[in-house]
Amino acid sequence: DWGSHGAGDDTETLTPIIAWGSGIPSSQHSNVHIEQADICPLMSYFLGLDYSINSVGRLPINYLVPVDEAILQAYIQNAR
Repeated sequence: DWGSHGAGDDTETLTPIIAWGSGIPSSQHSNVHIEQADICPLMSYFLGLDYSINSVGRLPINYLVPVDEAILQAYIQNAR
């Protein structure tokens, strides 16, 4: 069956992401499901960049330190 693009099984479509560093809770060792599109707003947040106007991803706040004013503002900006 050459030329196919896969079956769409979880083993073919799930992508692990490991995040660490400043701004990420160090005690969090849980599996959190996010969509691949959510990586763009997450990286934009950490790099201090504006979110892409065409991004369909949502900022995964469970990867961030406890909610403060900066995170709330980032979440609101991402929703626009």
